[in-house]
Amino acid sequence: MRVVERLHARTRAQGYSGSADWPAIADLVSRAKVPVFGSGDVFSGAAARRMIEETGVAGVMVARGAMGNPFIFQEVRAALEGLPLPTPTRAHRIEVARHHLSLSAAFLGERSACLEFRKHFCAYTKGESQGASLRSLAVHKTDVAGFEELFVRWAGKDPSSGR
Repeated sequence: MRVVERLHARTRAQGYSGSADWPAIADLVSRAKVPVFGSGDVFSGAAARRMIEETGVAGVMVARGAMGNPFIFQEVRAALEGLPLPTPTRAHRIEVARHHLSLSAAFLGERSACLEFRKHFCAYTKGESQGASLRSLAVHKTDVAGFEELFVRWAGKDPSSGR
């Protein structure tokens, strides 16, 4: 009989709130006879490194930390290898978000992709100047052209002037 141990580092009542129980992950690592990968509260390269140091996991999974921040994987690698942390420019963030939407539209169809992309756009613009106003507009967008207007605004250009 094969026994598989699983641990979710948050309770059902916590949902997405509170902190993941890293000590419980460390306890599982100490008892497991196989490599354990940890997940929970990994929103930066430093957090990934800290999880490995504090829990002894063999690897780290990134979940919500990648929402709007696909650059986190480069950041994790840099943190684990002791390299300088990459800092994507606004232009690069916009380019990646555009590409994300394009791939989603090709896969899901335009309307479904745009409805799904609303939450991704909100995550991409978190912490950006004028991000709140962009997010308030994004929740009403239903087509790629509508998001394109937001990408132009995010880039700091006036969409009515064509600049």
